[in-house]
Amino acid sequence: FKIDDPDPEAKHPHVILEDAGVIGKYNRANRSLFHFNEHVSFFVLNVVMASQVLPVETFYLVIVYMIGRVLHQVLYSVGGFGPHALGFAFALVSSCTLEMMNLRTFVAFREGW
Repeated sequence: FKIDDPDPEAKHPHVILEDAGVIGKYNRANRSLFHFNEHVSFFVLNVVMASQVLPVETFYLVIVYMIGRVLHQVLYSVGGFGPHALGFAFALVSSCTLEMMNLRTFVAFREGW
C-alpha cells in the first residue's frame, strides 16, 4: 500500500494498493489468492454433492477448475488486470457446470427420476 495524498499532514490520507513492480506483482497474486479463498467453499460443497452422482465428470471439472485458478493467479500477478480472464473463464465454467449438475440431479430426484 502507499499513501496518495498531497498533504503529508492529512489526518486521514488516501491509501491505495501498489500495482507496479515487484510489490505490485505480490499484491495482485495475494488478491487472486484471496479471491480463491472466497469462492472455494461453495465449489467444495458442489464437488461433494456432484461426486455422489457423477464422480468421473466431477473429477474432470475439478481438474479444469484447478487449472483455471492457477492460470488466474499466475496471469494476474504477471500481466495485471485483463490477461487473468482466461483462468477465470476456466474456473467459472467448471464451477457453473457443477452447480447445474447438482440442480439437474435435484430436479430429477424430485420428479421421481
